[in-house]
Amino acid sequence: MMTIALHTIPLIEPTAENLAPFARWVGQPTTSPTLARGDIDCYHNICDANDFNEHPVASYLICYPRPLLMEQIERHRLMEEAFIPLKGDSVMVLGAPGELDPQKLVAVYMDGSFGLILYRDTWHFAPFALGQPATYMLLSGKDSGPDIEVVDLGPYPISQPEYQERK
Repeated sequence: MMTIALHTIPLIEPTAENLAPFARWVGQPTTSPTLARGDIDCYHNICDANDFNEHPVASYLICYPRPLLMEQIERHRLMEEAFIPLKGDSVMVLGAPGELDPQKLVAVYMDGSFGLILYRDTWHFAPFALGQPATYMLLSGKDSGPDIEVVDLGPYPISQPEYQERK
């Protein structure tokens, strides 16, 4: 009987530097706002977002709680995809663009304070909601369905983040 050693997918700190191999981190910059007028602070043009394809669309995603086990992963070869959290806490697994190496997968805790614009070819899967359903706005190309490659793997356990369930 063959024994399979499980690799636990580690959580990484969600910083622009740590996420650079997978995505552009989209959150509040450390610079001064472009426009600060008392009722709003606006940070204009914080990153490029021009590679969704010729027909970008917005979608709404609801992620439901499920076991923190990575059993499938996917990528889009022809376009980027943005995950912008709206409500709830979740964990998202990421793998660098190119050949899939399950031993190099990482997970990031998505607490609603930032979003991600995944590069073309970045390995990922729908976020794992923690406690309650989590919602996202997605930005992608209109034809993202045909541009998807799904691979079975694992199951690989995902490190559990420390979080406080919001009521």
